Amino acid sequence: MRGAMDAIDSAVVTAINHGLTDTLIKSGLQPDWINSNDVRLIYKVAVDLTHRLPPVKPNKLNLLVATSGQLQDLEGIKNLFSLNGTGEVPVDETVKRCRDRFLLREYTTIKSKAEQLALTKPTEIREWLPNIGEEFLSLSKSGKAYNALPSAHKGSIVAPVAFKSCLPTLNRMFEGRAEDGGGYRLGWWVVWLGITGRGKTTMAYTMAVDAIRQAHRVVFISKENQGQIRARVLMGLTDLTVREIETDVAEDQASMFLDKHGNPLIMRWADGTVIGEWHKATTRQFLLNYWAKAIECDLRLYDWSFFNKNGLQTIISIDAPTIINGDYIDANDGAAVDSRNVVNGLGRIGAFLEEMAHTYKVHINGFFQVANDEKKGYEKNDTHEIPGPYGSGMVSHTADQRFQTKWHRLPDRQHFFRTKCRAGGLMEEFTLRYHPRKRIYIEDSISII
Repeated sequence: MRGAMDAIDSAVVTAINHGLTDTLIKSGLQPDWINSNDVRLIYKVAVDLTHRLPPVKPNKLNLLVATSGQLQDLEGIKNLFSLNGTGEVPVDETVKRCRDRFLLREYTTIKSKAEQLALTKPTEIREWLPNIGEEFLSLSKSGKAYNALPSAHKGSIVAPVAFKSCLPTLNRMFEGRAEDGGGYRLGWWVVWLGITGRGKTTMAYTMAVDAIRQAHRVVFISKENQGQIRARVLMGLTDLTVREIETDVAEDQASMFLDKHGNPLIMRWADGTVIGEWHKATTRQFLLNYWAKAIECDLRLYDWSFFNKNGLQTIISIDAPTIINGDYIDANDGAAVDSRNVVNGLGRIGAFLEEMAHTYKVHINGFFQVANDEKKGYEKNDTHEIPGPYGSGMVSHTADQRFQTKWHRLPDRQHFFRTKCRAGGLMEEFTLRYHPRKRIYIEDSISII
């Protein structure tokens, strides 16, 4: 019965109790595969605790505190936590059984639907049988029943805007000819092509800061150190020094910050409420604490081992992000997918990211390295079009939008060249300004104090 806890669900709790939450995630366990409402909640909370910074151990005490008042069978869960040993079922077998049980349940639902149609509409079998077949085929591939009717696939060419950027230039970049003002979109796959060390990751940080300021959740799946990502995002949110960010302790500044009138710079909230003088440690510590708490809620960090279909599905299911940044994708990733053909491997990566974005209505940014011969042409010519990373036009074909980026010919500026847009629009160039202290991009018209 759906909602009741059986031996398979008990094995999930036992695995969590023995410190194997990360293994469950990497094995692809999704909350929907768990029957018991209590175990599903325990798993979600365990994952959340594991990926906090600093991580919180998902032990009995922490899990029961976090789920206080929400468990239907509290004593049953407590008893599982009190058991000794790691259980008889290995983690990979536990995940397999969860998945198989889920598939069987979905299969039974489709089978019952087919039997009902056979009883009520036997003369219309040629109409409904292909649909049932499609549902079974889709279930065998992805674990989800497929509906081939056009009415089940209603939608627009351009995905709707989830929220607008605080940077007008970014809104224009994402808008194309959609005439909706632009912004981050629900179900949008954006390919960013760029030269190594020339601004791709900075754009990822810029969008993360932009989203977190507006209380939208961002996920980083990155080859960079997770602590470095946290520090860079905090730096972009606060404008504090590297030392303050690394120690989590603000300091009085020897030089007083002055506004354009020569008065001490006062930090205020958007509504004008005064926070304090910016050079004082108390003001800086207040903002550091505020944004450190904000990123605990709206930032999630994963290493590159999660960059696969199972990893992404689990992340989306548990964290429900608005934006996912995959940084960075290179020839080695293509070779890992197809060792005989890197170009084909990269194309398959682009295809699965497009599927993830469109299926789960997430704005996904993929930051790709480019080959040496591709970067030379773009370095010489701002409007030189790169067909795709390492020649993979298939990646570009999957994209809803494609941008190239490099340093601008003017100092502290970044050049962007949009070469594809499903929202319409010709190829177009854009410029943002680099903020040297925050290490993110801002509007070119904004002055830096």
